[in-house]
Amino acid sequence: MFYMPQYHNLPDGRQVFLRFPDPARHADGVSALLEGVPSGEAGAAFLSAANAHPMRLVLVAEIAGNLAACGLLELEDGPRMQAAAADAFGGLGLEALLERSMTAVAAQKGVEV
Repeated sequence: MFYMPQYHNLPDGRQVFLRFPDPARHADGVSALLEGVPSGEAGAAFLSAANAHPMRLVLVAEIAGNLAACGLLELEDGPRMQAAAADAFGGLGLEALLERSMTAVAAQKGVEV
């Protein structure tokens, strides 16, 4: 699914970078945060396939190069979205930021989430 990586400013002055995950680097972190995403090599394969799938989107939020949060949008068989932040980055509104970004992508596809 098409997504243009974006920087956003957080209220505390830090920047968060929303982007596609790097399958080799992010598989275990995304797996720890999102339900149904495998870890290890299977997770890397899942993320690689998701990046190329026209009805699935996985985004990661990075702060200073660290995985802070991630989100998954699936539009097949009815829309489903989930987003979660790592404990160290809770309370920053990252889940809401990811959900707004994924909702905008779904709208581009003509799907209301």
